[in-house]
Amino acid sequence: MVARAVQRLVARNDAVVQPAPDGRGGGRGLGMRAFEAAEGAAPPRIGVPEYLERVHRYAALDPECYVVAYAYVDMAAHRRPAAAVASRNVHRLLLASLLVASKVLDDL
Repeated sequence: MVARAVQRLVARNDAVVQPAPDGRGGGRGLGMRAFEAAEGAAPPRIGVPEYLERVHRYAALDPECYVVAYAYVDMAAHRRPAAAVASRNVHRLLLASLLVASKVLDDL
């Protein structure tokens, strides 16, 4: 469920973020811009559901971490619309939000 919600967010933002004239990422469209750390990088070959399954298999996070991580991604997307959650940076953002959610929920 979390993967589907993030995929919809990415698909919407990928349609809005247009490539720059030189063909690299980071073009501007409707006031949205991809994270600068992901500019020029190719989109990952693994999809969001497969990535989350892999993280779940190897990290052994509680299910609540995934829900809280999605809440963090959603807050980031709504608070800073100029920093689009796009296909080039969604894996990095998911991993960072899962780490923060794990620290908030699992650490004593």
